[in-house]
Amino acid sequence: QQLVYPITLSGAATREMNLLHFPAHLDAPAWCAKPFIVTVLDLIPIVCADLYRADNPGWRFRFGRFLELRAIKSARLVLAISEHTARDVNRVLGIPLERIVITPLGVDEKFFAVERLSGDDERALRARLSIPPGRPIVLYVGGIDQRKNWPTLLRTMEILCAGNPADAPILVMAGKIENDREYPK
Repeated sequence: QQLVYPITLSGAATREMNLLHFPAHLDAPAWCAKPFIVTVLDLIPIVCADLYRADNPGWRFRFGRFLELRAIKSARLVLAISEHTARDVNRVLGIPLERIVITPLGVDEKFFAVERLSGDDERALRARLSIPPGRPIVLYVGGIDQRKNWPTLLRTMEILCAGNPADAPILVMAGKIENDREYPK
């Protein structure tokens, strides 16, 4: 990507373009002939380096972070998805706040409408997911890497289940967690 992108972006496909936008900083090349804007989702592998370095100690990980930071620094404008990310970009990379615009990620209004399942549909869904009827559900939709603090979630569930396990909430973790590299832990 870092070798092919700069060549492709300086060719005929972008000749008429004055400015490019990379919607994720991991997609942006460290060197680009065209001026560009980049969206920074977060700098977690850099800000929380100790959590990631142990699993990725090699030169490829360090070189990847170098290229990532170089791409952000080279951008004409940085779009940060939160105030926290904007502060990290300013603090870690020294990019002036005037070159950073906060653009929170949008959520379609359809996600604000709550639709309750009918009794039969809820029973069928609970049966399919092996969730006993009537038990409360704690839904977790995050990843299981260390920064998500899932061990605290599991300890909390232990406490909730200690009293009367038959009435305790069921923890439902959404996503393909069994394929996550942290799954064995």
